[in-house]
Amino acid sequence: MARRSIKIMAELAEAEAPRGHQAYWRLIREACLARGEVTVREVAEACAATRSTRATIIGYMARLGRAGILTRLRVGAHGTTVWGLAEDPGPLTPMIRRDGTRYTRGLGREQMWRTLTIHKRVTARDLAYWARTTDVSVSEASAKEYCEALTAAGLLVRTREAGRMVYELLPSALTGPLPPAVIELKAVYDRNTGKVLGRPIAREVGDG
Repeated sequence: MARRSIKIMAELAEAEAPRGHQAYWRLIREACLARGEVTVREVAEACAATRSTRATIIGYMARLGRAGILTRLRVGAHGTTVWGLAEDPGPLTPMIRRDGTRYTRGLGREQMWRTLTIHKRVTARDLAYWARTTDVSVSEASAKEYCEALTAAGLLVRTREAGRMVYELLPSALTGPLPPAVIELKAVYDRNTGKVLGRPIAREVGDG
């Protein structure tokens, strides 16, 4: 049974990272920082391999416009809107509602990761306290769950000190500007053959 579980996890680990808005934002931001502008057509062509629809990209860029992140620079050839970056929130994908307001889901983990990179050694209680803002609430239970997930991934090490569990961020965990995402995988598993069928679907888990 243990060998089968290891095999399942190995196959699930091959699942592709989430795309969608994450892919759109990376392309939009890179184009704007490099050339100062971007169009829906450019993003759609670059995302062709992900089978993204033009309407979905138009909708996401419109949301970014309502949120004040993108601004309309001009109308180009064939009535195409040329967008520019009005505000750069960074490489992390902005999660925007249709009306332009921002989701707070996921911000708790972003705040916790930022706190870990600053303090390096924390308890779950400390992490929850330091990661809270006026807009983001982080519970001690959520902080502990996040630390345990990062520990299992080899990004943190834990030790017990004076009856408390202390988590320490490893230098090797700092691989770039984006925080690690805790991913939930869904797949169809054939118990008769011991194989995962098709491609697993990856979804980022929220703050909880």
